[in-house]
Amino acid sequence: MPTGMFILLAAFAAGPGAIAVQPIVERDLAAMIVQLDSPSFAVRDAATRNLRRYGWVALVALRQAIRETDSPEVAMRAEDLTKQILIEISGLRRALIGNGKPLYVAKFTANGKRVVATGNGGKVFVWDSNSGKTLFEWPIDFCANGMAVSEEGSWAIVGGNEGNLVRLNLETGVISDIFENSKKATTWNDVAMSHDEKRIVAVGTQRAAIWDAETGKELAVLPKDAWVKNGWGAAFLPVGNECATACGTAIQIWNAQTGERIRTVGSGECGGIGVSPNGTLAAVGASTGKLSVWNIETGKSVWSVPAHTGWACWPIFSPNGKIVSSCGHDQLVKLWNAETGKLIHTYRADAGMVLRSQFRPDGRVILTAGWDGVVRLWNVPP
Repeated sequence: MPTGMFILLAAFAAGPGAIAVQPIVERDLAAMIVQLDSPSFAVRDAATRNLRRYGWVALVALRQAIRETDSPEVAMRAEDLTKQILIEISGLRRALIGNGKPLYVAKFTANGKRVVATGNGGKVFVWDSNSGKTLFEWPIDFCANGMAVSEEGSWAIVGGNEGNLVRLNLETGVISDIFENSKKATTWNDVAMSHDEKRIVAVGTQRAAIWDAETGKELAVLPKDAWVKNGWGAAFLPVGNECATACGTAIQIWNAQTGERIRTVGSGECGGIGVSPNGTLAAVGASTGKLSVWNIETGKSVWSVPAHTGWACWPIFSPNGKIVSSCGHDQLVKLWNAETGKLIHTYRADAGMVLRSQFRPDGRVILTAGWDGVVRLWNVPP
């Protein structure tokens, strides 16, 4: 850590009487900013690394340099450093920008290399998650609320308003309207796919059903308990022969081949649903802002917290099952200890309602999507 940082921290620890040492920090920062224009790469690199280590302390000096310096090199490097420091402070890694319309759902592909998103803008976007480059923009003629993406990211099932439920080739943009009786729903709110990619379950307004993901053959129609007061959430359990739905009354566990009910879990309003990787826990949100985790096997409540102001939307578990992510209408994204319900971290998206989140397969990055039409990638705290 730079000497000036030690001095500044000591000043804060000592109280107001020690604040006079701050000019030493300002002098050190000013010297390093000048070194950003040094002809020596080693000097520039050392100054860059030291400024980054100052973190938020360096931001005022860097912003002043951007405004006042006569050196284009200093201005350019100071601007880059400001962005890097802000990313490190906030956790924001990258923003993937659509067409300005709300994005209601976004997913990582299984290898984490691509992000697929869609919503109310009449398009499905595919981005490279590392570079942020837009790879594809495919038009769809409906508002999309739910989506399931294949493991390699070559196709997706997209559901939305007017009973639209289609299979979309993400490499060519070809849409296949193959799902039997899908138009019997007014709106599809969520879509989930089994881990072997052979079946999908979709829930919505006055309809919930299971299909063959490739042929579109309807395998089972779920009873009213799957969609009463709107079916908001759907998920498959890891074993693949069971799926879960969340609606206005409870979590329901179904045989994913026959549609027979296996058990009912919990009570009260349940919105979007996430199932833990080992299939033992389910997290659900509600319009009251409450986030609840239930044991699927025992039917007992594990914990419940007032997570958000307004709706708590579509919670999801991290790949190792240790964290639950929730997002909401209050523009916040929160990470919770899956075992205890203790709050771990909060991201402020400042993006209007945040509707979806998902962890990258390695668990180190989380994406969020919502009302402002931007997918944000955030660092997950270690």
